Parts: sequence; structure tokens; C-alpha cells
Amino acid sequence: MNIENLCMGCMREKSEGVAKCIKCGYVDGSPYLPSYLAPKTILKERYLVGKVLSYNGSGATYMGFDLIMNCKVKIREYMPENLAVREKGEPEVKAAAGCEIQYKSLLMDFIDLAKHLTKCNALSEVEHINEFFEENNTVYIVYEYVEGMTFAEFLKKNGGYLSWEDTKSLFMPLLSCLSAIHSSELLHRGISPETIMVDRSGNLKLTSFDIAPARTARSELVPQLFAGYSAPEQYTSSAWQAAYTDVYAVAATIYRALTGTMPAEAISRVSNDNLVLAGTLNSSIPQNVSNALNSAMALSPEKRTESVSAFISQLSETIGFAEPQDEIIGINVDDEKLPKKKKMKDSTKYAIIASAVSLPVLIILIIVAMLFLFPSEKDKDKDSPSSNLVSSSSSSKDSSKDESDSDVNYLYSVPNFVNRNISAVENDEDYNEKFKFTIAYEYSEQFSEGTIYEQSVEAGTPVEKDGTEITLTVSRGSKYRTLPDLVGKNIDYAKDTLYANFIRYEVKTKVGTYGDSKTVVEMSEEPGEVIDISQVHTIILYVYEEQPVESENVVSEDTDWVNGLV
Repeated sequence: MNIENLCMGCMREKSEGVAKCIKCGYVDGSPYLPSYLAPKTILKERYLVGKVLSYNGSGATYMGFDLIMNCKVKIREYMPENLAVREKGEPEVKAAAGCEIQYKSLLMDFIDLAKHLTKCNALSEVEHINEFFEENNTVYIVYEYVEGMTFAEFLKKNGGYLSWEDTKSLFMPLLSCLSAIHSSELLHRGISPETIMVDRSGNLKLTSFDIAPARTARSELVPQLFAGYSAPEQYTSSAWQAAYTDVYAVAATIYRALTGTMPAEAISRVSNDNLVLAGTLNSSIPQNVSNALNSAMALSPEKRTESVSAFISQLSETIGFAEPQDEIIGINVDDEKLPKKKKMKDSTKYAIIASAVSLPVLIILIIVAMLFLFPSEKDKDKDSPSSNLVSSSSSSKDSSKDESDSDVNYLYSVPNFVNRNISAVENDEDYNEKFKFTIAYEYSEQFSEGTIYEQSVEAGTPVEKDGTEITLTVSRGSKYRTLPDLVGKNIDYAKDTLYANFIRYEVKTKVGTYGDSKTVVEMSEEPGEVIDISQVHTIILYVYEEQPVESENVVSEDTDWVNGLV
């Protein structure tokens, strides 16, 4: 096989000379992120690296190809951007200055993760590891490539939600697998519809394991948390994480599958726990399942279902099912402990009861017969046609009322968007299909930039059809920004920094005997100044001209405006 004809986006073979892949649309020579490996890099003289599929605080996952086994693979690279650097086009990773100890420590954690996952290869519900190795001053894990789709995509293709029977058949094997993983003292910390794959056989596979700091806020890495699925203890580095952390996530995923609604983000539930019972959103969900999900998603770990096996037991109670669930999931039941039905051994008891009941029944029958033969005047009035009409009308109204009451059904409830990041909401396809958002940006001294702090439709409001209009008020952050010290910094870095802080700027050149046009040599205001960005205020960044001229004054301007910030 000529690797030059392989598409770096999907590793399918293209016709010679064709730049754009007709399967996935990837174009040869497409730009790539400089922190990660260039497409067509070869690792261990065996693995061809393609495009980046995903990345987070601990590293990147690449499309790959095994040149020996002649098959697609996934390659995971340890590359924490805030602890390491890589020159564009160079394979070697270097620890950033002052971060050498942290970089090495987490690299060892990454290796330990690979060793644990290798032991899980016997579990069919986990993506298998082919091997892991060290190269380029970092570590690589080579995974099998699972053909299929994410569970999120699967839900979308199946109308947004599943029945309990379908969900049960899909998730019971995965839950048993997760219990076995926990027995090996390994946690996932990132279970969600995006990290569960549905293979071509219709089976679920757990993917995207990671080291703990990558899934914990305020750690040494930029955290990757899954809104609605990450447990509350993952939003702080001071809380203990255990099996119940994954219980929360997998329960939230099942909740999403059964209700068609993403659960409220854990961090927002802490201040306003408005989680709606699954059974309230979908009345066809068995009561025990709804209760099990509620217990498994308790905010307090002390009150939450502590293990996957306990969660399985709660889901498998026989309430609402015709077949015994214990047998299905392999739980042994001691028949001797089950309550036995008592048999009536003394037949005389029935004779006594029969004789005690027969006499009153006989008396009642005689009275009814007499009333039937000699009706009273009031009874005759009740039997009149007008009376029957009124009675029928009244009965009809009552029936209509009951029927109307029973028809109050809705598809889902409005989630709690408050305290969530607007980007996560805007990029959620499911939300965009269900709701029509209007975004209003306001400065706020209380909420961080990009945080939703108000919604026009209250969380938990029933929704009968798609397209409900909701206005989300989003914080632009504080209107007061401290001017950073950018002297000596690269001009592009300085521009990006000011842009990120919504501070207007201009770039001007001035004559100097040293320096160049790429470095900030002076600022119009002192670093540390507090800028009110709600007002028109412009910072001037000075750089030297590459070719000095005779005048000592400002000789030219290069103006860059940040538009639409006020």
C-alpha cells in the first residue's frame, strides 16, 4: 500500500493524485495545530499519524494506521499544553521551563493508565489497547479503532431517546464491565454520550479514559468536564473521587437516553437542585428505574449509590417487569431468603368463614328484591328520562375532565442553563434542535465571562414541542480589566491578549536602533492600569521599524481594531 494515497482524515485509500477525500472531505496539506504531531509522522517505524481527532488538557488523539497489521488505529499522545512545548513540525515534546517535575509525574500517571487499561483487554465493552510505548520524550497509547458512532449520535438517529427495554439491553453489559473496571481500581471520570461508542454490532464500548487531573477542575491540567454528566466532586481538586463518581456519570447518561433531556450540570444543581425525576419526564419509565437514577445522581457522595453493582441491583428490581431481572444480570438469588406464601392447612376455617358471610348476604338480597318490586316515589323520579339525561351529562363531563387531565403530556422540560458556559450550550446540537436561543450579553461583576446567569424560561418548565424560544443572558465578565505587561512580548501574543480581554488597541511603529517589528517595546499606558472596557479606550502598542528612518517621531501606523466590543 502506498501511504501517500492514504487520507490522513480517515485512513482510506484515495486515487493517486486526488487531494480531497470523497469519504470524509479531508484535504491533503490542511493546516494543523502546531502543538501536535504533523500528519504523516511515523512513530516506532510502524504507526502512521493522521489528523487530530480530539484533544484536551492531557494530550491529543490522532487518527492512525498500523503499517504492519494494515489497519486503522487510534493513537493517544501525552502532550499537556500548559506543561510542555513543541516546535511546529518537530516530533519531540519538551517540558516547559519550571514544569519539569509536574510533566514527568503526570507522564508516569499516563503510563500507569496504559498498564491498567491493558489488563482490561479481556472486557469486550472497553476499547482495547494494542500497545503503548515511549518516544519523543512522551508516551503513546495505540488503541483499536472502533467503527461506529458515539452514543450521542446514536440517540439522535433514534429520535432523541430510547425505551427502558432498549436502554436496559444496551447498558447492562456496559454496567457489568464498569463494575469490573472499578474492581481493578481504575476510574473513568468522563463517561458521557460522547465517550461511549456504539459499534456496528450495536454494542456499547467505553472509550476515552484519562488521568485524574485531566478530569478534575483546579488541577495542574486544563480540565475536561462533561456538562450534565461530570459529578460535583470533579469541580474541585479537594474532593475525593471514587466509584460513585462514575456511577453519577453513567446514571446521567441513562437519564439522557430515557428522557431525551440532558441533566442539569452538577455545579449548578449545588445552588439550585432542580433535577426532574426521569419518571416525571417519561411516564413509561418504571418507578424503580426512576428512583435508581435519582439515587445514583445525588449530589452528596454520602447519599449517592456507592457502587455500580448496587446501581445494577436497583435498576433490576422486578417492579414493572414480567421476567426475573436477577437472572438476566447474573445475580444469584437465595431462594430460601425469599418470603414464602402460607398455605391454608385447616379446611374448617373456610367453612366457618362461608357460614359467617352467607347469612348477611341472604338478608341483603331479600331487601334488594323488595326495593325492586316496590320502588319509592323518589326512585321513580330518578328513573325519569330527564333524570337520566342529567346523570348522563354529569357523567360525561366528569369523564371528559378525567380524560383531559390524563392527556397532559410533554416531551421534556427546560434544562437549567444558569451557571453553564454559553459555548457548551450553543454547540450542543440537541439543544439547538429543541430550543430557539436569543443571546444577550451583559457585563457582570458577579459571573465569569461566558457564564449564563439568567434564562427567560424557568428551568423545569414542561415543553410540548420543539422550538421554544429562550433568551439567555450571558456575562461578558467584569467591565474592569487590568492592563497586562506586554513589553518584550511578541506582537501577535500581545494582540491576542488584549483581544481576549476586550481591550481596544492600535499598533504603531517607531524608530529605534535595536529590536524589530515583532516585539512590543513600549505601551501607551503603564501595566497594571485598570481599564473600563465599557468605554471607548485604546491602548497603543509600539514596535520598532525594521528599517530606521531619519525622523525620531512616529513615522507610520498599522491599526488593528477589535470590533463590536462595546
